[in-house]
Amino acid sequence: LHTARVAIHRTEYPERDLCIVDILPAGCSKGIALERLARSLNLPMGQTLAVGDNWNDLSMLQTAGSAALMSNAPPDLLALARRHGWRVLPSHAEDGVAQLLEDLLGTAK
Repeated sequence: LHTARVAIHRTEYPERDLCIVDILPAGCSKGIALERLARSLNLPMGQTLAVGDNWNDLSMLQTAGSAALMSNAPPDLLALARRHGWRVLPSHAEDGVAQLLEDLLGTAK
C-alpha cells in the first residue's frame, strides 16, 4: 500500500495560453493553510471567506465558510462554483475583490 507523497494542482490561464502544474508535498494546500490560520486565530471556519480565481484555489474555496470566485476563472471552475452556490465576482480588471469588500463592509457607493 502506497501513500501519496505529493499533491498535484493545475492552474490555467487560457487568455495567456498558459497552464501551470503545481507539485506540492502531500497535505500542503491553500485549504490546509486556511484551516491552520483560522485555528491559530481561534476563528471558526464558518467565519472565513476565500476568494479564488483558478484550480489551485479549489481546496481553499471548499474549506472556507464562504467562497467567491472571480469571473475570469476557467469556465469549468465557474460551473463548479455555480453548482456549489459560491458567489461569482466581477473579474480582476473590474476590481471584483474590492467590490466584494465594499459590499461586505457596507461601503459601496
